[in-house]
Amino acid sequence: MRFVFRREKLKLAVAFLFAAGLLFSCQPKANEAAREGKTAGYLSYLEDVSVFNIQDNKTVWSASSRKATLTGDGSTANLEKVSLNVPSENLSLKANGGVLDLDRNTLNLTGRIESEVKGFQMDTDSLRIVPGGKVSSPANDMVSLKKERILIEGKGIETDSERTVKLKNNVKAIFY
Repeated sequence: MRFVFRREKLKLAVAFLFAAGLLFSCQPKANEAAREGKTAGYLSYLEDVSVFNIQDNKTVWSASSRKATLTGDGSTANLEKVSLNVPSENLSLKANGGVLDLDRNTLNLTGRIESEVKGFQMDTDSLRIVPGGKVSSPANDMVSLKKERILIEGKGIETDSERTVKLKNNVKAIFY
């Protein structure tokens, strides 16, 4: 993974990291509470966060969130208004919220989730994305897949390593 920075942005990033380090070093009670698993009323968050993964001068994926609130121990981040894009897969996804588990590298999206991949539009209420890009949702969550003159509905969804999508229960297809 390579991050591309312009000189001005690099200076800003270094200044931000310095300020953040200074801020956290001035809050020993917050750090002690985090180690003990208590938040003690301390809160850290970022607004309008964007992350880009660029390889060979091409964007592999990008992600953004209107607000990312870190938990007291820093192992998870609660996200608001999440957006993911994977240009090589023709994938775009938007969700009302989610939780990023930084220890396990998993992303649980919640609220209304809308995505488009290779011409299919998908709507559901929750998705879990794990390392390797595998996606799943609970067996009782309604999933709708639409493309031109096809509507496929079911409950629960999962993908495998070959990117095959499977609906788990109560599957029906309508051709119109």
